Amino acid sequence: MFQAMIKLAEASTQQLREAGDQLARTGDTSALPHPALLPIRHASALHEVLGRAARRQFEIQQAVLTAMLSPRPDFGLMAETIQMQQAALARLATVQTESIRKMAELAAGATGIQKANTLSKLMDQEYDLVSGFGAILAEQTSAMVALMESLQIGYGYLVAQRLKA
Repeated sequence: MFQAMIKLAEASTQQLREAGDQLARTGDTSALPHPALLPIRHASALHEVLGRAARRQFEIQQAVLTAMLSPRPDFGLMAETIQMQQAALARLATVQTESIRKMAELAAGATGIQKANTLSKLMDQEYDLVSGFGAILAEQTSAMVALMESLQIGYGYLVAQRLKA
């Protein structure tokens, strides 16, 4: 049975690899099987979003450097930039503190778990722990990305307003 599962996994992996190769060659997604299409589209969307975020960050850094290194540097911009960084660090500390508190609660709950009588109950308890950890990690990651996006918007707006003046 183990051998059959290994062969099935290898066949699925091979199908995904072939579907990706076909997409790279033709660019036509209509011929791809539905299960193979979802991971490929997801990876493409992720790549696109990360590319836009990196481009925005580069443009903001370029504008900040242009404003700071001009013959008449804008010291007000520097002060506002420092204030934004302080606010970001405060938000980061809040997110970290909240995550640590939730981890402590999860750990306390894990130590209080009764011994399971059956393997299925043990698996349920373990899954609850893993899913709780995953939820904390997802929440922390989302908060960090939201903070990054907020900073990009704030810096972009700040620099755009200063460069117009």
